[in-house]
Amino acid sequence: MNDEFQTLIDAYFDDVLSAEEFAKVNALAKESPEFARRLATASLLHDRLRTEVTLAAVHGDFASHFDGEREAAASERTTLTRPRRRRWVVATMLTTAALVILGVVFQPHGAVAPASAASLAIDQMIEAAGRQIDRVYRIRITDFGPGGPVAQVPADRDGVKPNVDGAELFVRGDDQFVLVRRFGDGTLFTTGSDGEIGWAAPPKGHVHLSRDVRRFRRAVPGERDEIPFLDLRTGLEELRRDYELNLVAADEDGAGGKGWSRLDADKRPHVRGGAQRVQIWFDAAGTAHRIALQGLPQGEPDGSPRSVELELLTQREVSPNFFHHEAHHAPGRPIAWE
Repeated sequence: MNDEFQTLIDAYFDDVLSAEEFAKVNALAKESPEFARRLATASLLHDRLRTEVTLAAVHGDFASHFDGEREAAASERTTLTRPRRRRWVVATMLTTAALVILGVVFQPHGAVAPASAASLAIDQMIEAAGRQIDRVYRIRITDFGPGGPVAQVPADRDGVKPNVDGAELFVRGDDQFVLVRRFGDGTLFTTGSDGEIGWAAPPKGHVHLSRDVRRFRRAVPGERDEIPFLDLRTGLEELRRDYELNLVAADEDGAGGKGWSRLDADKRPHVRGGAQRVQIWFDAAGTAHRIALQGLPQGEPDGSPRSVELELLTQREVSPNFFHHEAHHAPGRPIAWE
């Protein structure tokens, strides 16, 4: 099996895969942690080699450095096929540059520095997000900010809404969600969107509806800070654009035992708003199990938390009408459009 893995990886980078073989590579990347790791490592080395060669060419060093290799390749040109020749050149480059590359690529504490490896992880998570049906998260505030923890208010306290600590977040696709928060006495305050209508169902009074599907999303962690993890694919693309990315091997806090890796994203200095740091723990299939937003902007009138964490509880299909407001309040409630 290992020989088959290497053959497929070689053919992938030689660009000679058939449609059937390409589909097999995609399937193995999702299903086999060993194959995914080997493909990621090969991609990382391939990307680094391409960068080194490009830089050498720019500085005029490429020709002199690889004269011997080019002459050897020319002598065998009549006998080597194009895929074999490309593989030979890559192997020669690896032999020549391996020590340099290994010294640059792998950093202390298990971190993999090049953006290519982290970007590959993001691609994997984006693909996994597209496969998921419904996601259910538990939200936990890990840093309430300068004022410290705030107790949940009772349901009848002058229209004050409960905070998101302990809330459950249900997500379907890119634009449907239900956020269930609880007051201090256990009464529910529920907001959501069915993809066409945003809505809020307080314990009593009017149910509020809006044609703006984002109208009631601001309570969801990251939404007001333009890190939209309701739309996980868009959120991941924004990390790739606005954050410095670092891929870290499974750590020692329990995630390592589950086979998870961690993506660390630190906001670039020129980017305004958003969390200072985002961390995502994900498995070999690309499923994001924990998302931590740290250093959220302060100064909101409702006392927004400084750091929150979303933990994936399950992926399961909920009832067909679950994301419609009617499923979350008694019939006959008065409606107010906004």
